[in-house]
Amino acid sequence: MRIHTIEENYDYRMKRLITKFVKDYELENLNTEELQDKLWNEYSKEFAQAMLEDMQEFSGDELFENVTE
Repeated sequence: MRIHTIEENYDYRMKRLITKFVKDYELENLNTEELQDKLWNEYSKEFAQAMLEDMQEFSGDELFENVTE
């Protein structure tokens, strides 16, 4: 059994998050460049919130442990 690296797991989670976001906001008809522009400009707060929620589940307190010491 192969254990995925943190980077592979993160890539998988980000792709899953973007796919869900595209579906939820009905952005399927956009090309890559248009999608990126919409995410960064029109949906940046919503996307950032979704990403932070996912990161919290992914890493828990470990993400913040070394920064606060």
